[in-house]
Amino acid sequence: MVAEIPPKVRKQYEVVHKTWPCNFHSNKYLEKLSTNTLFSEKELRAHAAFMSVAIDAAKYAKQFREDQVGAVIVDPKINSIVAAGFHRTNEGPCRHAVMVAVDNVAKTQNGGRWNLNEAHIFKEDLNLNGFSTDLLGFLTDKHRALRFGAAWFKGKSDLEEPADGPYLCTGYYVYMTHEPCIMCAMGLIHSRAKRVFFGVKTARGGLETLCKIHTVKDLNHHYEVFGGLLEQRCSEL
Repeated sequence: MVAEIPPKVRKQYEVVHKTWPCNFHSNKYLEKLSTNTLFSEKELRAHAAFMSVAIDAAKYAKQFREDQVGAVIVDPKINSIVAAGFHRTNEGPCRHAVMVAVDNVAKTQNGGRWNLNEAHIFKEDLNLNGFSTDLLGFLTDKHRALRFGAAWFKGKSDLEEPADGPYLCTGYYVYMTHEPCIMCAMGLIHSRAKRVFFGVKTARGGLETLCKIHTVKDLNHHYEVFGGLLEQRCSEL
């Protein structure tokens, strides 16, 4: 019995090598993923802080008699929350939290479809159009140590690294209290998200429960997914 593909990480190599000798060149990134050492303690604290904002966005939905589901989108280059969203399905079946958040990202790039009382607050260094006025006040009051706002929109001709944007969520991290449905998971592929973090699995989830849509090879974009972030707090919503 011979392995069809070479081992990628040491655990695989140790199993395969017992049956058939083979060369092994460790993939350092995959090694960190498989041993749960990809993120430093500082990075883990930052991820938890951003998920805490998503949790508060979810709680904000309660006053609208919506399911408590929240999402925030972060630009890791400037360590700032670009946009936030929560379930607004009473206003339309597609207005899931993350779809609202992505639409709010579009508003920071001179786009956007849904009018949800955008902030339109002038701030010299950051664009705050990714938030409704009331939600922005609610979140900033609870998370004073965090940064809110997007870098001001630039066209491709003005970018130092065109691969970083300006298309929607290119290079951004997405934090969701709940695993997204297949529609939303596919929407994040179209939006070019870089990493997705969610708290709890859902019955119709498209990243782990029903399928892993981000791993479909035929798609023209893929993102990394990390589940179970602040799982207990998210499960209590």
